[in-house]
Amino acid sequence: MKILLVRHGEADSTLDDAKRKLTPGGKRDMIRIGRIITGSNWMFSRFYSSPLDRAVETAGILCNAYNENSGNSIGAESKKELAPGNPVENIESLLEGMNTSDAAVWAFHMPDVAAVASYFTGLSETSFYVPPGTVIALNVPVSKYHHNSMMVYMLQPEQLLNFS
Repeated sequence: MKILLVRHGEADSTLDDAKRKLTPGGKRDMIRIGRIITGSNWMFSRFYSSPLDRAVETAGILCNAYNENSGNSIGAESKKELAPGNPVENIESLLEGMNTSDAAVWAFHMPDVAAVASYFTGLSETSFYVPPGTVIALNVPVSKYHHNSMMVYMLQPEQLLNFS
């Protein structure tokens, strides 16, 4: 399986954290990531997000880009397992029913993105510097994925400038 861990794009700084929206720059970063995932030839079957607005918006942009370029009509879904502060073990339920050729996008928050990357790879959470708009691509075995997954790539927003 392929799992893309995406920290939501750059968000505005309103008072209500749950309602924060992506900035224009955050939206541009997600459009660029959408181009990358569309060109990956991975077969995405799931686009999940945290219930917070900025993550929902992030997953929606990525899902729309994928659908437009692949001819699919997959929808993005909000999942409580990706809400800030949930125990990392809760993400296992998001893998149910996936097979070796499936790929998924999970859009959520720090420090949870680093914790999930650590859970899958066995690397320390401090190994992952994940600013808003970062994507971590993992190759995840269908079984025994805890500490047995491989990081395929990690892209941060400044590395996306060539994907305009």
